[in-house]
Amino acid sequence: MLLDIRSTYQEELRNLEKIIIALVSQAADDENWRWGSNAITVDIKLVGDRPAGQQPPDAKIVQTAWASTLAIGETPALSPASSTDANLPINLGIPALRLGGGGDEGQNHSLEEWYNPTKSYLGPQKVFMTLLGLVGVDTLTQPLLPIRK
Repeated sequence: MLLDIRSTYQEELRNLEKIIIALVSQAADDENWRWGSNAITVDIKLVGDRPAGQQPPDAKIVQTAWASTLAIGETPALSPASSTDANLPINLGIPALRLGGGGDEGQNHSLEEWYNPTKSYLGPQKVFMTLLGLVGVDTLTQPLLPIRK
């Protein structure tokens, strides 16, 4: 069995992991007792680790992406929290977010997943403008994010 556990809060993620491990272990014990056997065993291995993380709406990185979205003539919206590659840096205290690549999408990670490339060129424009705002443009603008050394 492969189980992917996700949460937006690290403490909740740890609690879920403990509960699930206990339930799986108890289920194996119950089945072994039921059948008078020790044939069912549980061997837990960590396959991947995606820590929890989220950015507050007023974070500089979020506000920069919001402004970039407005600048390309689109209506910005905050997506509900989800598990993305941004989780790890956020968990480490590094500003990060997921910006769509353009177009429309839905039902991700399912057999009904879909993508419509209409206006997909806006995604790279938004990402590029967000990056320029965050890191600045030499001799033109100061970076919005502090320089870390």
